[in-house]
Order: sequence, then structure tokens, then C-alpha cells
Amino acid sequence: MSLISIENLHVHFISRGIDNQLITAKALNGVSFSLEAGQVMGIVGETGAGKSLTANSILGLLRPPAKIVKGRILFNGEDIRVHDHETSSVRGKQITLIPQSPKTSLDPTTRIGDQLIRMQVEHGTASGSDAYARALNMLEQVQIPDPTRRMSAWPHELSGGMAQRVLIAASLINSPKLVIADEPTTGLDLTVQAEILDTLRKLVTANNMSSIIITHDLGIVAHYCDRMAVMFAGSVVEEGDVVSVFKKPLHPYTQSLIASTPKQIAKNGYKRITTGPPDLYNLGNGCSYKDRCHKAQPICETAPQWVSVDSGHQTWCHFPGHSLNA
Repeated sequence: MSLISIENLHVHFISRGIDNQLITAKALNGVSFSLEAGQVMGIVGETGAGKSLTANSILGLLRPPAKIVKGRILFNGEDIRVHDHETSSVRGKQITLIPQSPKTSLDPTTRIGDQLIRMQVEHGTASGSDAYARALNMLEQVQIPDPTRRMSAWPHELSGGMAQRVLIAASLINSPKLVIADEPTTGLDLTVQAEILDTLRKLVTANNMSSIIITHDLGIVAHYCDRMAVMFAGSVVEEGDVVSVFKKPLHPYTQSLIASTPKQIAKNGYKRITTGPPDLYNLGNGCSYKDRCHKAQPICETAPQWVSVDSGHQTWCHFPGHSLNA
């Protein structure tokens, strides 16, 4: 049984237009993937593809006008979206989030140590001296210099990299089973990015946790993830183990992303994407990628089916195949 399994998840934003008629943006459209215990998955795609929205759906953080209209989110075999209280009992303890902006995600009015202690007390995992010792130990594990002194520090006294390490400590302190990292190195220089991601990967592996890393950076996926899901216009269009997807990308969108990496640009030149993302208010029933796709045919006006080529490697396309230079 998978640790987390997303099955045919649909999320709509339902609001009223200027004529007071209901209008619907189909933000997630049948998202499906699964992750085993101990694995790290990367979710990639352009802005607006639905990456963070998928994470927020797992975490139970959707707010109106967003609404799950179809699908299941199974965690250890149980649908955690059925009742809000079930999601709340899981979120923060068994499933945690490392957000994008470390300096704005920490409570500016509370010292670092007190924030780490409070997280344990609120979830009933430790209290008193045990919570303090555990918080101090987590700061050591994420390689915070002089952790005893940092326990008394205010968030504004930390650098961006150090604040991100504190967020990693906070996300791991209750020994969760799944850690979701949403662009965890945004705004950090490359050296600090690598150090942060190395720390996260080592701690996740050492504690037999699973992780989902949301990113625009294919290099991060290649170096730190076991599996990857490629999203476009609210759908997963390709999923598989990282080696298989990079070696033989099946979906034209995945091919375009890999063709846009520095290595491929140096080899084949830069190819500009000439169209924007599709209108989520008027997606239609066919392939959402057809207006960009060099393989598009009349059949693409109908929805594709999932095609598996290897064990665990599949794509949502009428014409799957390896064609980076097409």
C-alpha cells in the first residue's frame, strides 16, 4: 500500500461573474499519482500548472472559492479529505509543509526555540524539558551553528539560509511520515540551495520519511528525487522514476522542459515556446497541451488515455514517444 495516493483529483474555483452567473476555473483536472514510504517525488511544471494547489489539497489548506469536486486523497489507505477534522489531525504531525518564504513563515513575535517547542506541545509529541531537548537536537541536525544560542534568537536575526533550516527542523520535529517542500530554496543563492537540499534529503532518508518537492528546477529533481510528476494545466501529464523520465521523456511537454535545460540548449539551441497556458475557464474535453504541441492531430480534440511504457513510467498522451529534437 502506498503512503500517499492521489486519485483523479479535481479542484475548481467557483465564483460569480459580472452578470452574477457562476463561472468555474478548472484548476486541477484528474491529478493522480502515488508515493511509497521512503521515496522522494519531485513535481515540476510552469507557474499555474497546479503544483502548489495539489500540495494545499493534500494539506487541507484549500479555502473558498477553491473546492474539491471529485477524487480521493488516500494517506495510509484512508481518505483524509472526507472530514476536516481528519485532515487536521494528520496535518502538522504526520504530513508537514516546508513553505516557500522562510522569513515570512516564522512567527516574528516568538523566539525560535519557543516556536519549535510549541509545535510539539500542540501536537502532543513532547512537552517541558523533553520538548526543549528535542528542539535543540533538531537545530543540530539541520546544522544550525551554535544551536543553544539560536534557540533564543528572533526570526529577524537569522539569515535566509538559516531561517530555511529552522523551517526544516520545524517540519521534521514531530517525526512526520510525509514532508512537502514547496520551492524550499526560493531566494537563496546556489551554494546555500545545495546545502539546504542535501540536509533535507539526508534527514528524510535517515528517518525513513517520504517527501514531495515542488519546484521549477529540473536539476533539483534530477539530483534529489526518486520519482517525478510533470504537471501542465492542472493535470499530471507524465509520471515515472527520475532516470526513466530524463532518459526517455514521453510527453511533448516533458520533452520541451528537458529541451529547455542549459545542457540541451547548449547542444541543440534555444527553442521558444510561443503560446501561453490554456484558459482554465474554457479547457474543453481534449488534450490541454494541443495548442502548443508539434504532434497535435484531430484526435487530440478528445481526451487521451494513460499509456504505460515501463513499470511505473506512464504518460497522458495520444502520441507518446522520445523526441527531444522535434
